[in-house]
Amino acid sequence: MRSIRDGLVDILDRPWFRRVWILQEVANASAIVVYCGKQSVYGFRARDRQLLMWHEQRSLPQIKVEGQSQAVREIMPTRRWAQGSRWTAEGGRTMFSLLKHFGRSEATDQRDIVYALRGISMDNSNPFLPAVDYELSETSLAITMACFIFHHELTLWARLDSISDLVAQLDWLLVASITEHRNWCPPADVSHLPSRGTVEITPQVSETPSVTGHWKLIDKALSPFTAGHITISPQAVMEIYRKCDSFIPNLRNMRCRGNISYDDILYAALQNPFRGPQIINEFWESSDSRDDAAACGVNVLRLLWGKEAPNNAFYPGPTVVRSICLVALVSQLIRSRRMLTPFDRSWKSQEDESLLGYSITSGNTWLAQKLLVLGADPNLKSSGWTPLMLVAMNPCDGIEEIAITLIDSRIDLHEAVRGETAMTLAKKHKNTEMERWLNRSRYFDSNKEPQKEPSLDS
Repeated sequence: MRSIRDGLVDILDRPWFRRVWILQEVANASAIVVYCGKQSVYGFRARDRQLLMWHEQRSLPQIKVEGQSQAVREIMPTRRWAQGSRWTAEGGRTMFSLLKHFGRSEATDQRDIVYALRGISMDNSNPFLPAVDYELSETSLAITMACFIFHHELTLWARLDSISDLVAQLDWLLVASITEHRNWCPPADVSHLPSRGTVEITPQVSETPSVTGHWKLIDKALSPFTAGHITISPQAVMEIYRKCDSFIPNLRNMRCRGNISYDDILYAALQNPFRGPQIINEFWESSDSRDDAAACGVNVLRLLWGKEAPNNAFYPGPTVVRSICLVALVSQLIRSRRMLTPFDRSWKSQEDESLLGYSITSGNTWLAQKLLVLGADPNLKSSGWTPLMLVAMNPCDGIEEIAITLIDSRIDLHEAVRGETAMTLAKKHKNTEMERWLNRSRYFDSNKEPQKEPSLDS
């Protein structure tokens, strides 16, 4: 039995089944004969009986064929496939559903993916379906086919340079089409669109604006007019706030439609190096009160460092937090007079930056001083340098108080990193104020500083 199963899997996994043109051969054949050497199976009728038998015998693993071969297997036997029962839930055997299932088939000319599927589509009799025309460029065909499927020109919201672009963005284009139709005055009926005018924004769908930059469509797509037609998964909301880089979708709309908490949105924002700080600050400004915002901020700290802090794909843990984003969150919590609890004072980013170190190098002297007052470790290195060395390398307004606090904290003023001390770095970066503060300190001994090698001329 296992050998029969393995043989069937092997046949269906052959490269032949990944070719787009074989779909017409399989779909339109009146009978199917499978040959293997001198053996043959007529009608492929054994398949259903064998699958049923294997399914009932739970001790034997079920057949698993993925991707294109899986889709081809599902259109056999042809009579059942031709009746369309396989496609009822998707509105029929339309170009939309065929492209979703078979759009990643193999073809020497990518236009053949459309032309091959055209012949087995229920849209084939529609006079507006683009005809087979090899004079038409691939880009033009992708745009024309999108207009046919979605009844709207959508190049404003998508990049359609190829057939693969069209296939990859089918659900995103459906989101765009529903949005455009429903935001008309009055809102238009969308039941004629694919999937009867309903779609869910999943993490895969939300990947499109990460590439194309069309983040503003998210806000339009979640307007009151699209309720009941467009939903969004909590995972997609997290992905959007992790990655949006040019526009921030409305926080309130996203929370309501995505059935997600503000805690989760802030958690995602901590991973966004482009708009994370802006998302956090905007959340504080738009909240009903600073106390409510601060409560969410503390909840995020618990999700990161609490005793039962989760660590999974949804909550990947503090290692993915960006320094610039954590600075924004901690600053808001301090201004809201909240304790930084729980909090890992030894935290470092993936770039090996500590919170104190990043505050110094970015010129945020207010936060750096607050962190020192709250007990930040004055010896914790950031990107390999001590906080005092970072002060020496980054002279700026307001740095004096930080330098004096560090010097008076009884750290080793002569610690060397890569042959440099705080004093040698201050001289190298022309930080004369730092030199003066070090020389004035009773803990500084110039004799412990590295001595310059005598020159050959002396």
